[in-house]
Amino acid sequence: MENEVLRAGIIIIGDEVLKGHVKDENSHYLLRELWSLGVRVCKVSVIGDGVDEIAEEVRRFSSLFDFVFTTGGLGPTHDDVTMEGIGRAFGEDLVPNAELVKLFVGEEGKQMDRSNPWSKATMLPSSTVIHLRGDGAYTMLWPLMVTHNVHSYPGVPSLLRDIFQLCKDMYSQGQARFYLKEVFFSCDESLVAHPLEKLQKEMGETVQIGSYPDDSPRSPYKVKVSLESSSRERVEKVFSRLILFLPTAYFVDVRDSYHVRMGTKADPRKEVSWLLKELSFDKPWLVPDELCLRIKESLAIIEEAMEKYRIEELCLAFNGGKDCTVLLELLHSVLKKRGRNFQSSKIKVLYINAANTFPEVEEFVNKMEASYPLEVTRISDSIRSALCQVKSSQPNLKAIFMGTRSSDPNSGKRTYLQDVQCQV
Repeated sequence: MENEVLRAGIIIIGDEVLKGHVKDENSHYLLRELWSLGVRVCKVSVIGDGVDEIAEEVRRFSSLFDFVFTTGGLGPTHDDVTMEGIGRAFGEDLVPNAELVKLFVGEEGKQMDRSNPWSKATMLPSSTVIHLRGDGAYTMLWPLMVTHNVHSYPGVPSLLRDIFQLCKDMYSQGQARFYLKEVFFSCDESLVAHPLEKLQKEMGETVQIGSYPDDSPRSPYKVKVSLESSSRERVEKVFSRLILFLPTAYFVDVRDSYHVRMGTKADPRKEVSWLLKELSFDKPWLVPDELCLRIKESLAIIEEAMEKYRIEELCLAFNGGKDCTVLLELLHSVLKKRGRNFQSSKIKVLYINAANTFPEVEEFVNKMEASYPLEVTRISDSIRSALCQVKSSQPNLKAIFMGTRSSDPNSGKRTYLQDVQCQV
C-alpha cells in the first residue's frame, strides 16, 4: 500500500481464548476500528498466558509494526502476566506506577499493601506510560498502558471499547483513510478470475483486490469482489477497468465506503442523474466517478455556451469519431432538458470528410443525421480551412463544439471558449 499507511499487529492473550472457553470479540472490533482510521492490521496472533511466549511475540511484533495492540492479562490474578512479558521483551524491570497506586489505593503517595491483590496490577515496565484521561475531562475506568509502540488494553470487551474510543486519535495521525468499493456479480467466480488477476498484476500493492464467493441459496449474488486502497482514484481506476472486462449483465450491485463517509455531495452521480435517466441507463451505479466528473464538466461548458450564444450561433464539429459522438449526445440532452423544439431548429453540424474517409464513416454520419435533428454541412478540406469556410458561408456562427481528449495532439494547449482566428 502507500508509504504513509501505518501498519499494526494484534496479540490476543489468554488461555481461555485458545481453549474456546471465551469468544474473542476484541480482535474483530480492533480490526474494524483501525481500518476506519487508516491503519492496516497485518497480523493477528492468539497466544496463552506464558511470560516467555508473551515476551517473544511482543518483541517480534514490535520490530515489525508501527503499532502493537495487546488485549488481556492486566488484572490482579496469577495468570495476568502480560506486563511482565512486555517488560521481559524490552529488558525492563517492573516498578510500581505512582498513578496506578493512587488509582487503586485512593491516596497519593501512600504505599500499596502487598497483600492487596491489586498491587500486582500497579507493577509496570519502567518505560510504560499510562493514559487515564482520554479527552482531558473523562477519567477512564481502566488505563491504557503504552510501552514503546505496544498498546495494552484490558481483555473485557466493554472496557476495551470505551478506552479505544477515548484514545483512538493517537492512531489516526492524519494519514489517509482506506477506500473500499465492493462489486457484486451474478456469475460464477471463475468468470471474474482472469480479469481480477490481470488487474492485480497491473496495480501491484497499491490496490488490494479480493474475491469472495457466496453459495447461500437466498443470496442475490454469487461473488463479491472488493477493491481497496488508500487512494480513491486508484480504486475508481480499477473499477473502470473491471467494467470493460465483463458484461454489464454480470453486475448485480456496487457499494463503497467513501460516498457514505463523505456524504451525498461526494457522489458525482447525483448531479448527472438526470442525464443517466435521459439516456435510459438502467445501471447508473456502474458509471465510474471519474466519468461522472468528466460528464459534469462537459455539461457545464455546454450550459455556459448556451447562456452566451443562441442555438443558431452554435455548431458541432462531427467526424463520426467517439469523442464527437459522445459530445453530440450530451448537446442533444442539454437542449432537450432546456425544452428545445428540434422540429423548428435543428443542431448545426460541420462534417469535414477527408479524401481517404472510410465508407463506414460516411454510413455512420448519414445514420446519425437521420436519427438526430441535424443540419449537416459537408466540407472536404483541412480542419482549419473547413472552419474558415463555414465561418464565411455562415457568418451568424459564433462558436463551434469540438470533442477532444487530453492525449490528442496540441489539445493540452487548448482552453474552453478559446478564440481562434480563421487564417488559411
